[in-house]
Amino acid sequence: MTDASARRGFELRELRLCGPGQVPGSLVFASGLNVIEGASDTGKSYALSCIDFVMGAGTPPEEIPQARPYDVAYLCIEAADGEFYTLKRALVGGKIGLFRGPIDDALAADVEWEVLGETTNAKESVSGFLLGLCGLDGRRVRKNDSGTTQEASFRVLSKAMIVDEERIIAKRSPLYGSQNTGNTAAASTIRMLLTGVDDSAIVQPEDAKTSAGRLAGRKEAIEGLVERDQAALDELLQSMDITPELASELEAKLRELGELSSTALSDLRAAESKRGKLLNQLREHRGRLDELGGMLARASLLDAHYESDLLRLEAMGESSYLLQMYGDKSCDYCGAEPEHQRHAEVHAPGSTLEAAQAEAAKVQGLRAELRVAAEQMSTEQLALGATLKEADAAIQAISTEIDAALVPKVRATASELRAIQGSYGAYVRIEQLRAQIDSLKNQLLELDATPEKGEKLEFIKLTANTMSDVSSRIRDLFIAWRVADDITVAFDEKTADLVVNGRKRTSHGKGVRAVMCAGYVIGLMQEALAAKSGHPGFVVLDTPLNPYKEADADDDGEVATSVKDAFYRNLCASSALGQVVVFENVAPPSDVQAACNHVHFSKSSVGRYGFLPVPAGS
Repeated sequence: MTDASARRGFELRELRLCGPGQVPGSLVFASGLNVIEGASDTGKSYALSCIDFVMGAGTPPEEIPQARPYDVAYLCIEAADGEFYTLKRALVGGKIGLFRGPIDDALAADVEWEVLGETTNAKESVSGFLLGLCGLDGRRVRKNDSGTTQEASFRVLSKAMIVDEERIIAKRSPLYGSQNTGNTAAASTIRMLLTGVDDSAIVQPEDAKTSAGRLAGRKEAIEGLVERDQAALDELLQSMDITPELASELEAKLRELGELSSTALSDLRAAESKRGKLLNQLREHRGRLDELGGMLARASLLDAHYESDLLRLEAMGESSYLLQMYGDKSCDYCGAEPEHQRHAEVHAPGSTLEAAQAEAAKVQGLRAELRVAAEQMSTEQLALGATLKEADAAIQAISTEIDAALVPKVRATASELRAIQGSYGAYVRIEQLRAQIDSLKNQLLELDATPEKGEKLEFIKLTANTMSDVSSRIRDLFIAWRVADDITVAFDEKTADLVVNGRKRTSHGKGVRAVMCAGYVIGLMQEALAAKSGHPGFVVLDTPLNPYKEADADDDGEVATSVKDAFYRNLCASSALGQVVVFENVAPPSDVQAACNHVHFSKSSVGRYGFLPVPAGS
């Protein structure tokens, strides 16, 4: 870039598209002339749209097949002081991220991005940031003949810097957008750029005038609504075949069907609710039955244990009784005489018999309690079984009613209701539109009774005198480009466009219009940079040469000098006068290719295919 002390602004350094698992698509820009040329459908116009979009354009780039895997665009810019900044924006839209550094640093992990709004009225906007780099932040420009001012907008300024393939041949000043709004603000912005003086000193209109402006806008909006509703009404009336009498009958039928539908739905919901409750009860009863079955099985096992215990105790009692009957005698096992036997160290048979009988009585009591409990569970089990049969029968009956009667009734009613609504809906819509149109017309009558907005005020506008130095630079460019040997360039204040050799630029064919449009925006940039008044210092042009067709050979057989070659050579030699990015189908001469930043898109496997890499196998 030029010396930072000479001017402020910034230039483009790299556009990069990234996507998950994709090889990034990148265009690197240098100071001076940059030519990106090649075959059609290689992404040149798409790249220009991405540049404009990342800097705050409202409309995302029109999707192309190669870009579908990509989701975010990065734009690196270099300020006049040598600082790099990276802007990023999702290709589907949204706010803009700002990183203070080059793209490669921005793509590192754990990087914090500042968030910028895409509109000028955002608290922190991309417009304010970019204008700040140009020294234009905080400036105000006039936006209407009443003297109302607004903050300067980079979006307005960008119209004279970034010119796509449609605007470059349009029959409209390149200072303006594609719509017929914002022309005053655009002209005021260019005047500020050339003179260094903004419109902040203008005393703002009184509230009454502002109110009158709002009133006019409101009337215009209401008139648009009336026109829209009237068109819709006329279209419906063409296919309308329902009389008011038939509409009344349909309305009554709708009410009747509505009541029937409501009743049918209510009956269906009640039946489904009842069935749901029965199903819940059924699940609970089955769970209880399973629980009772398990408990009865365990009771049967316990009863068997009790039976075994009683038999064992009975055997012990009988053994003790028999021992008592033998009295004192020699031991049957060892033959010891009674006087040598140790009776104190063993239990007497009588005490063992008593203990066995006591334990048997206890077990018999527990067994009696167990049998009572088992009998109660068996009774409950039988009752639950009967209840389950009744519930199953009830659920089956309700399901049959739902499937055979209630659901068909609801469907039939709904079907008939939809059929009538289709016929009656058009009639209702017509009546609604008529009422709405009458209401809007009444609002217009009320607004017409309101006093008109205030008088127009006179302001210094973008004049031919202000643009005289720009016109001189444009003339020098046209001569250097050999558009003509002798040429005059003037500024038409009414259209904010050029008059070349007494003929309006817009009256030429699209090829000449494109070349002259390029001269217009480049000459404006060069003059603004010379005045050090805040132009960013770059322009981006889409196909300024492709539509251009030179004249046929003269009678002596000599072919006219190539405007295209002269165009490239002049811009290449004028690198110090600003950055120019040209997207073209036409290649520059070989000497220019070697001297400028030249990128060729081959649309083939040889060389670089296009802006975005072509996936392997495509």
